Amino acid sequence: MNLYPVFADLNGKNVLVIGGGMVAERKIGMLLRAGAVIDVVATRLNPALLECKQRGELTHRALQFTPQQLDSAWLVVAATDDVALNRRVAEAAALRQKWVNVVDDPALSSFQ
Repeated sequence: MNLYPVFADLNGKNVLVIGGGMVAERKIGMLLRAGAVIDVVATRLNPALLECKQRGELTHRALQFTPQQLDSAWLVVAATDDVALNRRVAEAAALRQKWVNVVDDPALSSFQ
């Protein structure tokens, strides 16, 4: 895989994170430090992400993933332990020309 280094200004940009566990928590922490506006789609959040939600640091939709949820996202992170779901997110993002990071799967990711 040939990669081109890019630094993204995420300040005020909508980032969709699929997943509400520890991996998502780690990614969300970095995205918040970059100033991103975080929307999480997950059936449930771990305690740390629930606290972030209560502080107003992210929005949470307790739903299953659908491709239409990508439409308002500038950037997408698939951070679940469900390989099939991560693949669906990556495929839907590619169809919509969205940058997607599938955690721990560089082959499905358009950025790392």
